[in-house]
Amino acid sequence: MQQKTKAILLALSIIASVSLANADFLQLQPGSLDFSGIYDLRQDDPNLTGQDVVITAVCRSYTYQDGLPLGDFAIDTNHPCFADKNITIYGKSSYTGISPHSTAIASILLGEDSDANHPGLGQFYYEGVIPQSQLNIHEYWQFVKNNLLKSNLPKTDIITMSIGTVFEDWWTRGFEYIAQQGIVVVAGIGNGTSAQDQLLYPAASANVIGVGVADCIMNPDLEIALSNFGLANTEHSSCGPTIDGRGKPDIIAPGNCIVATVDGKYKVSGDYSSFATPLVAGTSGLLIQAIKENKNYQSRIRQSSMSILIKAILMNSAEKLPYWHKGMPTKDDDHTVAVDFVQGAGMLDATAAMETLVSQNSKIGWDCDVIASDEMSYLISTQDVNDTSNIVATLVWNNQYKPSYPFELELQGDLRLELWAVDSNDQNKNYMVDHSDTAGNVVEHIYIPADSNFSDYKLVVKNNIPDSNESFAIAWQVRESVVSEDWQMLYYDLTGDGSVDNRDVIKLLKNMGREVQMPLRYIIGDLNMNGKIDQSDLDALMTFRSSVPNL
Repeated sequence: MQQKTKAILLALSIIASVSLANADFLQLQPGSLDFSGIYDLRQDDPNLTGQDVVITAVCRSYTYQDGLPLGDFAIDTNHPCFADKNITIYGKSSYTGISPHSTAIASILLGEDSDANHPGLGQFYYEGVIPQSQLNIHEYWQFVKNNLLKSNLPKTDIITMSIGTVFEDWWTRGFEYIAQQGIVVVAGIGNGTSAQDQLLYPAASANVIGVGVADCIMNPDLEIALSNFGLANTEHSSCGPTIDGRGKPDIIAPGNCIVATVDGKYKVSGDYSSFATPLVAGTSGLLIQAIKENKNYQSRIRQSSMSILIKAILMNSAEKLPYWHKGMPTKDDDHTVAVDFVQGAGMLDATAAMETLVSQNSKIGWDCDVIASDEMSYLISTQDVNDTSNIVATLVWNNQYKPSYPFELELQGDLRLELWAVDSNDQNKNYMVDHSDTAGNVVEHIYIPADSNFSDYKLVVKNNIPDSNESFAIAWQVRESVVSEDWQMLYYDLTGDGSVDNRDVIKLLKNMGREVQMPLRYIIGDLNMNGKIDQSDLDALMTFRSSVPNL
């Protein structure tokens, strides 16, 4: 693209961003990017466009005949939102058509259209997460043949894919091998019980970032529905644990958004993990761009550590939503499960992720290193923050796989994360506040309120396997707790329609019956978080309902 064209598009992008606060300008879509903080991040730094970032999208064929893919995996490059974009379609001579699914995903990643229209929205400015990135499109079987089977590592920063299988297989381990080389691999976790989707691999694989979907708020006003999102729902977002007990997904993101169609128009995608995944992949690209442009970061980060650092930052900066709890839904913290079985570490927050990367102080930061037998520690301070702050820390490493078919597991590390309150004047007062020590996982995660009696803390990383070296990444943050009205609404709005009324009472009563049948299923409605839905939850809902008669 010529520099003049880039400058024009950049100017239009800035104008469109301003429209969020000024109704005189066009609205900016997809609204899910605004909700996730991506547009705010890009408005603060207009240079964050994904320049010099390469994303590989591994796409499935859209149609099959007699069980065989027909090769229609490519995107519609004639769509106006792809004009002048850096897109390469591999195997172009052999494909037979274009895919609505791939076209929609690509538009979320790098689409850009200053003259977009939709009957329910009118005119709007369309802009994807990373409009100046390089996008490489591969058909799934072709990628397996030319890259996995030949152990040919793709020249890319990120691989994103919205396909999967309910079982681990040699090819899903192949993507884990790619991730251990430092390439960020992001995949959709599956579309929940409504689609009869169990956890899908490779999203459920240890080294891969598995993405779930947060439902939109149901509203007849399309602009509101496309810009406001609530909780992840097991009907639409596949949940953990994995067969071996690991917590998945790793993170959730909004999925319902305006996407490009194969006839040059736009449509509403619906709440599917396929369309939440490119938000996480694109945010990873913005972080990688910032790393590439800063020599100080480059000196601290080995290429093989890029995937675990991005994963640690994304998970640590994620926003915890109502009902978040590690492991099974009980009041007691589960030290042997890293994340919530439905929300993962929480909702994607792009601005908080970038803040974690660029900030480095006693309250927020990250590190990449190698640990042997000795423990490693990081000091944290809660001084000058409110009394209801939470301490968040995420430790990530990769399993090691053999570099060729069938990509068998070679080495499996085992790290432990501890949080200690420390008193420099009296070490006898020191105590371990929390710890995370999961089995067979590559993530340890801590999220716990700070002790008001202490202002100094120490994060401790330990290697549970003697005489072994393990590369790891860690991110931490002291996060102030702010319980907004919107947050409270999410707690009681069980139907996800933006209001609390009799329909929510009916939903809770239905969930009470489901809780009896499936006591370990993550079910929305356990308002007091005691591990079951009962009369006390119904009383709490009725009390809240009566306090907001205007709803």
